[in-house]
Amino acid sequence: MSITAFGIRKPVVVNLAMLAIIGAGLIFGLGLRREFFPEVRPLLVLVSVPYPGASPEEVEKSLAIKIEDAIANNLDDIKEINTTVGEGFARLLIEFESGVDISKAVFDVKTRMDALQDLPRESERILVNSFEPNIPTINVTLYGGTDERLLKDAILEIRQDLRSIPNMGDIALSGVRSDEIGVEVMPWAMLEHRLGLPEVSARLRQSLIELPGGSVRGQSANVAVRTMGVDEQAEAIRDIVVKAGGSGQALRVRDIAEVHEGFEDVDLISRLNGEPAVSLTVFKVGKKDAVEMAENVKAYVAGRNGEPLRLTLSERVKTILQPPAQRGQPVSVRVQAYEIGFAKSQQPLPGTLTTTTDLARFITGRLDLLARNAFQGGILVLLTLVLLLNWRVAFWVATGLIVALLGTLVMMRLTGISLNLLTMFGLLIVIGLLVDDAIVVAENIVARHEQGEPALDAAVNGTRQVTWPVIVTVLTTICAFLPLALIEGTIGDLLASLPAVVACALAVSLFECLFILPSHLGHSLIKVDQAHDRKKGTWFGRLEGRMDHARDAFVHGRLIPAYGRLLEMALRARYFTMACVLCILMISIGMVRGGHVPFNFISSSDAETVNVSLQMPVGTPIEGTERIVRRIEDVSLSQPEVTAVFASVGSSGSLDGSSSSRSTHLGQLILELAPIEERDRSSEQVILAIREELGPLPGVKSLRMEEIGGGPEGPSITLAVSGENAPTLRRVARKIQGLLADFDGVYDISDNDDLGRREMRIRLLPGADELGFTVENLAVQIRGALFGLEAHTFAGREEDVDVRVMMPEDQRRSLTAIEEMYVLSPLGDPVPLREVAVLEEAEGYATLRRLNRQRIITVTAEVNDTITRTEAVMAALRPQLKELMVDYPGVQLLERGRQEDVQDSFSTLPLGMAVAVGLIYVLLAWLFQSYLQPLVVLMAVPFAIIGVIWGHFLLGFDMTILSLIGFIALSGVVVNDSLILMQFFNEKRAEGKSMFEACLSAGRARLRAILLTTITTVLGLLPLLLEQSFQARFLIPMAITISGGLISATGVILLALPCLLMICDDCARAAAWLWRGGVGEEVAEVA
Repeated sequence: MSITAFGIRKPVVVNLAMLAIIGAGLIFGLGLRREFFPEVRPLLVLVSVPYPGASPEEVEKSLAIKIEDAIANNLDDIKEINTTVGEGFARLLIEFESGVDISKAVFDVKTRMDALQDLPRESERILVNSFEPNIPTINVTLYGGTDERLLKDAILEIRQDLRSIPNMGDIALSGVRSDEIGVEVMPWAMLEHRLGLPEVSARLRQSLIELPGGSVRGQSANVAVRTMGVDEQAEAIRDIVVKAGGSGQALRVRDIAEVHEGFEDVDLISRLNGEPAVSLTVFKVGKKDAVEMAENVKAYVAGRNGEPLRLTLSERVKTILQPPAQRGQPVSVRVQAYEIGFAKSQQPLPGTLTTTTDLARFITGRLDLLARNAFQGGILVLLTLVLLLNWRVAFWVATGLIVALLGTLVMMRLTGISLNLLTMFGLLIVIGLLVDDAIVVAENIVARHEQGEPALDAAVNGTRQVTWPVIVTVLTTICAFLPLALIEGTIGDLLASLPAVVACALAVSLFECLFILPSHLGHSLIKVDQAHDRKKGTWFGRLEGRMDHARDAFVHGRLIPAYGRLLEMALRARYFTMACVLCILMISIGMVRGGHVPFNFISSSDAETVNVSLQMPVGTPIEGTERIVRRIEDVSLSQPEVTAVFASVGSSGSLDGSSSSRSTHLGQLILELAPIEERDRSSEQVILAIREELGPLPGVKSLRMEEIGGGPEGPSITLAVSGENAPTLRRVARKIQGLLADFDGVYDISDNDDLGRREMRIRLLPGADELGFTVENLAVQIRGALFGLEAHTFAGREEDVDVRVMMPEDQRRSLTAIEEMYVLSPLGDPVPLREVAVLEEAEGYATLRRLNRQRIITVTAEVNDTITRTEAVMAALRPQLKELMVDYPGVQLLERGRQEDVQDSFSTLPLGMAVAVGLIYVLLAWLFQSYLQPLVVLMAVPFAIIGVIWGHFLLGFDMTILSLIGFIALSGVVVNDSLILMQFFNEKRAEGKSMFEACLSAGRARLRAILLTTITTVLGLLPLLLEQSFQARFLIPMAITISGGLISATGVILLALPCLLMICDDCARAAAWLWRGGVGEEVAEVA
């Protein structure tokens, strides 16, 4: 007994199975984790090396190169070592090949770091961790206050509150400086008392240290002994004795220095809408739900501001159903977060608390968009089924669709797949695929019943007739999506979950259409037969009869005969028909080659957040950078579409928190725009308006304005040159920038070469060693005068606090004061610095970058899509770059960023397509028991390109990487439609019909099913195609590919495929005639 027959004989079991799937889907579906893109855990190990006060060149020479050599020479499976060296630090990001156990890799790297010898004594402990991706969710900003201490204390308290909320991610603090106790020693006091900064620092360290002394083991108890240091407060530090005379006189810190509790001496300015601000960034990590985190944060802020909280529907229901013993307890984490904030709403804040940069809204916006489009598309599909089949079939097909989708949610929960942009779009795609399988089964059952077969027999036999074709269609569709799992690079990592979702959905759909649907449809047809005569006299019966008669008259009386006549004409002129199709295909391909339908790897779309990165020449003081940032800030706020501007001067970083830099020549602004529905200009137009109003900005090295729409980030063009000779790299980078400048529409051309910082280099004179001076003790005194010496570090409020001994600010910030300073010899004699050392000015680096143990300079540029396309620029640029590199044999040119993603994606996509085609061929050959027929079926796939290209052209969209992904999904649908037609063709041939009659009969028999497949798939995607919101712009090219390609493929399958079968038969006849020498009248069939 087959599973179909069992289901028809046991309807109770079928209904219980259906209800179980629906219940599990509702339970598990509501609890699926939501995120923007699937979580990708990169195989990266992060090595951080602090070396306070050291120059980038010194850090590179004494730390970075040694670490790189230790890693590269002793570890296997390393794909890339990316090193960033700055003042006082080195940061290495080690990427391993796929398949490497990242935990073992971290352990191996730590082992190698522990074995390193001959490292600088002043460098701190090397930190090794796996690189965890941080996805920003929302920012909490406190702005408007003028007291830095009050703002910091308040934001720290808010961070503690947020951390107390369950399921909260990492919370990063920005816009604040670390606490520090500064001991500013007066230069005159140092000379008078012959005390150097190292001596003062040593005395403070000796007085503040706290050491355990062991324990006294007595008869009654063990007593621990501890030597206590001076209290770690400014007042206590002032009383520390730094020098004592033989007569009992004591020189205390207060006598020679100013001691104050404040902040570290770094240049950092942070503002929101022009007012001082501090902020918290909440990052999603691990398996946490980004949307839930953002909602909890917004609820806390509302409570802290004393605003009312609007309960959701589920929260209101839980409140009503809450047992009396639990009344007053929060019904959700969101309500709990609100109550935590509201409990402190009476405590005044030193500014205004608000949320900014709510990137989680991209998740909710796009998930809502896809859910809304899926619902609207489902309604259109249901109406189509009602019109072309009947309402009962439509009802059970729609019910099966719901069951399949809910079952898919259960499978996603069990396999750990989250609900994100790509999986939601995967579900949107498979709606049409799920309906296709159900339509094939239901339409065949109804057709057999209309021919007079009893209802239950029609259900069993109709399902059995198409069981294997349906199974093969499911397997071929899964194979069609297989290349997505083989794509490498960033795009491949993101798309890996899409084939899994499609496989889950199709597996559940196969179970539903072979077990549940036949049972429901068979028993429904029995009731139709029983009630037909009884309902004949009712208004509903008459209406249903008229609808059935009108539908049958249209389908069987007009549509099928008209198609039959057209197909007969095409078959008789089959060579002319195929020539026309091939001509249209070549014209369509010419549209792409001619640039009428351009290809853009990732199309730009409207956005509600703009990231502005400013880079001034290295060495620019904070005042110069702040002036430009203020100018950009004022111009941005004058735009009506801009609702908020967050500005940072002295620091810059990526929005995901993966990298950040601090320097006085850096600045960053984040612009919040009004929702697209509430503004007339796009984000691109707003950016152009800001640039136009800004005009030329003298002295600016780089100004990038990047739309943050939730897709891949980064410049349009990223090229890098690597090698050993830094001057040569610099020359090549300048020439590449010159080549880019020759292209219209290419702007913001810059590089990350940070050479040019003014640097004073101090060298010990030959006779200085006779006075006892060494390079080390001279360097320590210079370091103490400028950077300060850490005398002691203790645990403060959520951070380490340094006690730093240094010169007064006016001395630290004066080059003249340094040149005229005195240094102390080992005997305590003050000596002018110029008498023991020579001072010379030079240029140095602010930041050094290395890739795979070589220096690297990266050139970036933006492309104006209204003038040209990135891919067109790169296609024209590559021959020029190849010619340029001939003159520099020691330099390697690398395509990074977007170009690297393109190469990674396209390098593996052909292999994946070849594997998919091979698997599909094997499945079709097994089904048809033929070597040639699978090739005929696969021939229909390339012709789908016609609709793909013309769909993009007519709707005004560029082809993107998502268009190619959509074509993969499309190929599965096209193969499925061709497969069903071929199956019926073989049955007609088995009945003894000629090739011509078999083609006509198969076409007429499968016309309605193929049209339904096309119409339901297109209508399912139609709401997305008509969507105007910026959330949909990223996805529409994929929808255009599937819809347009399927429309053209339908015509090819219904007209060109039968012609191709006839042509193959003609070729077989001709071959047989030639083989027999023209003797005999036997004809060959399509093998």
